[in-house]
Amino acid sequence: MSERVPLAEAARILGMSQQGVREHMKRNLFPVPIGYVTKQGNKCQYHIYREMLNRHLGKEA
Repeated sequence: MSERVPLAEAARILGMSQQGVREHMKRNLFPVPIGYVTKQGNKCQYHIYREMLNRHLGKEA
């Protein structure tokens, strides 16, 4: 898997708030996924990957 992207950077690139990115990821609302959500208890972790984010943006590597 490619390098991880911090949530703040992904939100800036997508033109969304950080909470908006979290909600889209949790609800699978992105037409092309940008990463994965994992749950531990009642906490979620957001794993956003450069390659997946670029694919979502139409930038093939």
